[in-house]
Amino acid sequence: MKLLAALDLMAAARARPVAESLGWSYVPCPREGDLVARARAEGADAVLLDLSGIPDAAAVVRSLKTLPGILVIGTAGHVEEDLLQAARAAGADALLSKGELARRLPELLGAAG
Repeated sequence: MKLLAALDLMAAARARPVAESLGWSYVPCPREGDLVARARAEGADAVLLDLSGIPDAAAVVRSLKTLPGILVIGTAGHVEEDLLQAARAAGADALLSKGELARRLPELLGAAG
């Protein structure tokens, strides 16, 4: 299983060991650019996306969900409730505050893998 991770450095430091401990291939990528094309090219099974600072993050989530069978997990600060709500409405499979990332990611990736 392959996880494409578009995260800041702190979140990546928490997510990478979790993914790798569950047997996932961890592929970091920038939050800029065409994440759908990158996910397709990498053959990603899941995308872990830091929604903060992405213009129209909901549109990115909607675009990612056009890929067959992809799991989209969004993360943002706990005070960014509007951003999390917009991603939920756009079809994100799971949403985590940055503080929940290390605790809940094993459950989400374990269920998908």
